[in-house]
Amino acid sequence: MPPKQSANNPPPSGSSTPVILAVVLAIVGFGAGYILGGAMKYEKGYQAGQQAAESSVQEKLIATGLVPEAVFEDTPVMAVSGEVTEVGSAYIMVRARMQMDVLSEPEQRDLRVEIGKDTVIRIRRELTPEEMSAADLEYSRQVEEYQAEMAAATPEEAALIQLPPPPAPFRYETISLDDIEIGKVVTVGSATDLRQATSFTAVTIDMFVPAELPEPDDIVEIVPTGPPVEEPLPEEPLMPEGEEMPME
Repeated sequence: MPPKQSANNPPPSGSSTPVILAVVLAIVGFGAGYILGGAMKYEKGYQAGQQAAESSVQEKLIATGLVPEAVFEDTPVMAVSGEVTEVGSAYIMVRARMQMDVLSEPEQRDLRVEIGKDTVIRIRRELTPEEMSAADLEYSRQVEEYQAEMAAATPEEAALIQLPPPPAPFRYETISLDDIEIGKVVTVGSATDLRQATSFTAVTIDMFVPAELPEPDDIVEIVPTGPPVEEPLPEEPLMPEGEEMPME
């Protein structure tokens, strides 16, 4: 028969350890759940407040009549521009700055751009001032032909005649993937929405190349000239004292 416990004979300390441990774990679990629950509620509240603020701003901007409602529509992003950071055998990496809507801040994203069999790769070369002047002259000639054709056309014929488009400040040249350089800026077109994309196959890749300006030695320095300087009139000789001016 086991001995009875008394005040002078307490139970072994090891028997209370599981109870204390269970209480501690319960308290820790409750505290962690409380903290996580509070953080989730805060995050949901923050997102709801941000959405409400953006909605209020949109409504006020639309109410002014200065910003059309179409600006805030859920428009897909079909092209992005950015710097080339890597060129692979069948892909490039582009560090782009993407803006999801007109109210959000642009975000930086690294995109893997796959090169498919139908991907068109081009250089978008900026025209030099001389090339742009020649293009403007050609456009002026086309406009004169358009005006003469419109003057001689019947109303039915005039409805089919189109005004020639103005010249673009750049021209396109087809290149290959090997011609793309790291550090260059490219514009990449896609057939799908890019707002959530990290990898996609490009439809077009256009690498921007600035105009080739003349070297400093080829630049003619023009020295500005001021207004013409007037020459002073000759002074009349002074007559000696006592002599009179001869009469004509």
